[in-house]
Amino acid sequence: MPNATVTPLRPRAPSGYTDAAALNDIHTLLTSDPDDGALADIAEILARTGRPMSRARDIEVTTTETALGWPVACVDAGDTSVFVRQSPAGPGW
Repeated sequence: MPNATVTPLRPRAPSGYTDAAALNDIHTLLTSDPDDGALADIAEILARTGRPMSRARDIEVTTTETALGWPVACVDAGDTSVFVRQSPAGPGW
């Protein structure tokens, strides 16, 4: 199989502010009694790294039982739902 060439569609501009420095600043901010402006401060830290912001989806997990008493978990993330269950014919671990 030949090696594929990857061309980024939106190349990231080089930044003197590294990801490690951003994580250290966010950690310091969150562990030093953050106030109401903490989210704005985190957004500013992320903007300094040159990374684009992306939309996140809320994830909700619920559990229930089937009519036979088997546990079932439902994971909802926006318009995607995934049901996790054990196969009745499975080994049971």
